[in-house]
Amino acid sequence: TVRAGVFRDEVALRERVERLRSVQLDAAEAGRVEEVLAHDGDRVAAGAPLYRLHSAEQEQLLMQRSSEVAQQMANVSVERTAQAASLAQNRRELVQLQAAAQQAESDWRRQRQLADAGFVAPAAVEQVARNKALADRLLRQAEADQRAEAAIREQSISEMSDAVRRLQRGLQLLERTRQRLLQRAPLAGTLSGFELQVGASVRPGDRLGRIDDPAGGVQLAADVDEYWLPRLQPGQAVASEAGDLVLAQALPQ
Repeated sequence: TVRAGVFRDEVALRERVERLRSVQLDAAEAGRVEEVLAHDGDRVAAGAPLYRLHSAEQEQLLMQRSSEVAQQMANVSVERTAQAASLAQNRRELVQLQAAAQQAESDWRRQRQLADAGFVAPAAVEQVARNKALADRLLRQAEADQRAEAAIREQSISEMSDAVRRLQRGLQLLERTRQRLLQRAPLAGTLSGFELQVGASVRPGDRLGRIDDPAGGVQLAADVDEYWLPRLQPGQAVASEAGDLVLAQALPQ
C-alpha cells in the first residue's frame, strides 16, 4: 500500500582523510639530484633542507660570469692606471708650457724696454712678441686638450664601472639561483609522496611531493559520480563515522 512518507535521497561514499593545509613541492630548477636530505614520512621544520641538485650548466655559466666580472674589473684598473699616468704626464707638460710662457713674457718685457731705450731694433721686439703669443696659445691649447682628455677618460671609466656593476648584479642573480638548487621546506609538517633518488633528473615544474601541516586540521574528501553533482550544495548535512559533518564544497572537476 502506498502511503505518504519522507523520501531519503542518500549517497554512500568512501571518504579519505586529507590535510586541510598542505604545500606541494614542485621543482623550481632543473638538475640532477646530488643529495637527498629527507625521506617520505619525515617531520620537517620550516627551512629544513630536503634535497640538493647539481646543474653543470649553471656551474659553467657561473664560472663564465665570474670570469667576465674579473676581466672587466681588471680593465677598469688598467684604465685608471693609464689615467693616472696620463694626468702626471699632462701636469709635467703643463708646467713646461707655463715656464715657456713666463720666459716668453719676460723676454718680451725686456726687449720692449731695450727698444724704448734705443738699444734694440723694432724687428727684434716683434719677433719676441710673436714668440710670446705662440707660447700663450700653446699653453691655452694644452689646457683645453687636457680637460677634454680627462673628461673622456672619466666617462670611459664611469661606463666601464657601470658595466662591472651590471655584471656583478647578474652574478648575484646566478648565485641566488645556485642557492635554489638546495630545496628547503617552505613550512613545518609531514613530508609525503617524496620519493626522490640520488642521480635522478628533475625539470622545473616536476611534482616531487608535498608537506602536510598537522596543525592545520583535516578534511574528508570523496569521489562522487557526476550524476549526483546537481544535488550537492555547500552546507548540506553529511553523516559520517567521524560525526555529523557539513559539506564544505563540491568540485565538479
